[in-house]
Amino acid sequence: MQTLKIGHIQKGKKKFIDFFVSGKNLSEILKVEGEVCVLSSGNYYDRKEAIKELTLKKKPELESGRCRLYVCSYCGDIWCGSITVDIEEKENLIIWKSFGWETPEEFCLYEHTTDFKFEKKKYFELFSNYTKSSIY
Repeated sequence: MQTLKIGHIQKGKKKFIDFFVSGKNLSEILKVEGEVCVLSSGNYYDRKEAIKELTLKKKPELESGRCRLYVCSYCGDIWCGSITVDIEEKENLIIWKSFGWETPEEFCLYEHTTDFKFEKKKYFELFSNYTKSSIY
């Protein structure tokens, strides 16, 4: 089982919010290049809606039913492409699986990734605490 945290990373002179899985930033694990985390401010993608999707309180807006993790840093639009994940809830677990790059017309599964399993209680606490924190 992995741990999930939310924190800052430095890209050039800018700071961005990112996910950290067992101490490693997810953007490096997934080899993210031009996209930014859905929780970063100023990317035109609604962080509150992203959190609702990531915490399974709202059905993802993508037709595929997948949640966006990283979006276009300029506009946040799905037509530019997003890095997405399938989120599954099982008993005491939240599982992030089948990472991929997606547009409304195309999907490419990331073959170099494995599933991440998080303890459900800690997962939901993380997002609850994040919305109350100074980095939100």
